[in-house]
Amino acid sequence: MSSDEIGASVTNAQDDEIQDLISAFDRFGPLYARFINGALREADTSPSRLRLLRVLDELGPTPMQGLADALCIAPRTVTGLVDGLEEEGLVLRKAHATDRRTKLIETTAAGRMAFQRSQRRYEERLADLLRTLPQETRRAMLAGHLALIERLSSRAG
Repeated sequence: MSSDEIGASVTNAQDDEIQDLISAFDRFGPLYARFINGALREADTSPSRLRLLRVLDELGPTPMQGLADALCIAPRTVTGLVDGLEEEGLVLRKAHATDRRTKLIETTAAGRMAFQRSQRRYEERLADLLRTLPQETRRAMLAGHLALIERLSSRAG
């Protein structure tokens, strides 16, 4: 076998492995979404609402555009989420100190409690699932996820 043939064989094997990974990601996404939706339904919330409350927990009072940017979603989608959370008393809109055209979104005490309850439920359910995997699998997953996070972070613009 020539070195070109060996190189082509390695490339084909790598391509097959990459394709298997792509396929696994495609299958994982919907299954994970169903799993998390079920866990959060038990806490009376959704992944979108939890993510918004998490951003507010991390950033504090934030303008709508800041939430849209942090969540990587359209501003009108944020408006719908905020409207629903505001109706339930979990967030409120307040005037910006220096820009009266801008409203800041902040969590209420009830919103912080709802976030903590939902986050705890999410973590409990995910931890239960992860505990079913062998330790070596969990370690490999962690290493793979951290490597992907590093690569994606370095490409983020």
